[in-house]
Amino acid sequence: MTQILDIQGPVPCVHFGALLKARAFGEGKGKAGRGEPKYSGMFLHKPDDPEFKIIKEAAVAAAKEKWPGRDIGADYKSGELKMPWQSGDAVADRRLKKLQNEGKEDDGRGDWQRGYMVVKAGSKNAPRLAYYDANRNAVEVDISKIDMHRAKFFSGAECSYEINLVAMDAIGEDGHDRVVAYLNIVCSTGKGERVGGGKSASEAFAGYAGKATEEDPTAGKDDLDDDIPF
Repeated sequence: MTQILDIQGPVPCVHFGALLKARAFGEGKGKAGRGEPKYSGMFLHKPDDPEFKIIKEAAVAAAKEKWPGRDIGADYKSGELKMPWQSGDAVADRRLKKLQNEGKEDDGRGDWQRGYMVVKAGSKNAPRLAYYDANRNAVEVDISKIDMHRAKFFSGAECSYEINLVAMDAIGEDGHDRVVAYLNIVCSTGKGERVGGGKSASEAFAGYAGKATEEDPTAGKDDLDDDIPF
């Protein structure tokens, strides 16, 4: 079952350029990256945001239909089942610990995600882009002419977005079952606080993106609310 959700928000969309140009995992700073290039964005929700609750409920519903009788909550907590969100605090903490282990000082570049739950969505195909005009009408943008509108889609801009939530079986012996968020539409307000600059999404969110999703998604913080109907 596919769960299609229109998230009104607006909420910050952090993408470091990957929303406007497909990027391979690890691409950036002169690195070619690996795997198939994808478009992606990370949407920042406060833990008590009602729309984040809707996303979680829809993801659980998709998982239950895909795997009837499965204990979704237990498998999520154990890491056997991945969901398309993660605690920004947990990711930032792991990044800080890594810097400390390397004898480096905290550069603060992971702090943008603190206090948020981060929903990661992506697609091999370019998402439809739009922006709100002065009358709050959504104006669609031809992505082939994105340079004319790039200023409205900076990393950190507050956006509405549409996603498809799809439950998928594991791929490969080391993979995990997961609910994936495919990105369909992003509509920017053109307002918000700019986040970072020059990095790819995979670099900035390496604790979550790509293979890093094999980490325990509950590390450092319990991401599950008691009112989610597992």
